[in-house]
Order: sequence, then C-alpha cells, then structure tokens
Amino acid sequence: MKITEYNLNKGMNKLVAVITDLHDSEPSGILKSLSARRPDVICIVGDFVHKDRLKKSPNAMKLLENCPKIASTVVSLGNHEKFMCGGETSDIKKTGAVLLNNSSANISGINFGGLTSFEYRNKLDDDDGKRITAAKIGGMAWVKRFCALKGFKILLCHHPEYYPEFLKDAAVDLIFSGHAHGGQIRLFGRGLFAPGQGVLPKYTRGVYDGKLVVGAGLANTVKPVPRLFNSRELIYVHI
Repeated sequence: MKITEYNLNKGMNKLVAVITDLHDSEPSGILKSLSARRPDVICIVGDFVHKDRLKKSPNAMKLLENCPKIASTVVSLGNHEKFMCGGETSDIKKTGAVLLNNSSANISGINFGGLTSFEYRNKLDDDDGKRITAAKIGGMAWVKRFCALKGFKILLCHHPEYYPEFLKDAAVDLIFSGHAHGGQIRLFGRGLFAPGQGVLPKYTRGVYDGKLVVGAGLANTVKPVPRLFNSRELIYVHI
C-alpha cells in the first residue's frame, strides 16, 4: 500500500485522510497508518463493501467501526453499496461515522457533503433506467443546495466521471473520488481502463484542476487482470 500526500494549501490547516474502494479488503494496514498520522477527518468515499450486504462484509465493518475511534469520519455511498439492504445505513450510523447520503455535515469547520452514486438504489420497484435517472435528478438537486452553503466545502463523490459533466463548475472547494482503481494497469503515467470512462481514462489517480482528488483505491477486484505499476493507495490531503 502506497501512502500519497497532497499539499493543496487551502488555508484550513487541516489534515484529511481519503479512503476509496476498500471492497471489503483487510484494513489493518490502513488503520495502523491512520492511528499514526491522526488526521483531523477521515473520508470513506464509497465501495467499502464488495457485491454483498454490509452484514456480510466483516472488513468493511472493521474499517467503519475503528475509524471513528481515530478521528471524525464521514462516509459516502458508491455503486457497490447498492448491494446493501436499506436498513444497513443505520448500521453505518451506529459505528459513529457520519453517513452522507445526499446530505452534508459541518465537521472541524468544514462542510462535508456526500453525493450518492447514481447506481445506488434502495429496493425500488422501477427498472434500472428510471432508478438511475431519478437518482441523478435528486442528487444534482442536492448538490445545488450543498453549493449554496457558506464556508469551505468538500464533496465526496465516488465517481470521477461525474466531474466533467456535473461538477467541474460546481461551487465547492474540493472533490474526493475513487472508482477508477487507478486505471488498473498504468503505462507511461496513464491508466488503461476505468469503469464509466472506458479506455485511456482521464481521471484515474492524482489531483486535477487543483480541485478533484482521485484515489487509486485499496483493493484489486478485477481478478483476471492484476494491478500493474499501480499500487493500492491511502491518501492524506493537507488543506
């Protein structure tokens, strides 16, 4: 696991940890690093479970239960959280973490908001297309309200592919994303493929426009294809 640090000099004098795409992998190394560094806030940016319910994801629960013991923790929902049952969102809240499900919270003087994946759905009866369309409309209406808040704003959005179409001009100071897994295989500083972006994706790991921070993730879930030249990544952002 690689530790990546970004100094973005936003004038807030805070250290924020960014965790993306755990996919129910063993989190002991992550927790050890967090305990040593003691960030002001920990952001878990979606896909902490992997194709299963939270109750059947012991490593995801281990992360969720232990992060709030280290620092204030906020959690947003990625596409894999669609496998959770509706009642399991209350299990997240019971850990002491703050669930940001198209909602926001002010922590350490910073407004943190979580844009839920358009693919997330809570046992709706509509067909998938209607679900995603409804989620997109509702999510972007919430983003508009979040942007209207006064003060420093950080948006957790699991999907970096939402950035160019929906979020590039949004009135937020930072956006934390994952999902792309660093492009899985990296050659000459470029990832080869990312879901939602296709071949030679643009947003895979790093800082873009001084605003979008994309983590390479902390698991390898594409079993036939190894991660090459693309280490798993825990991020610390100095703001």
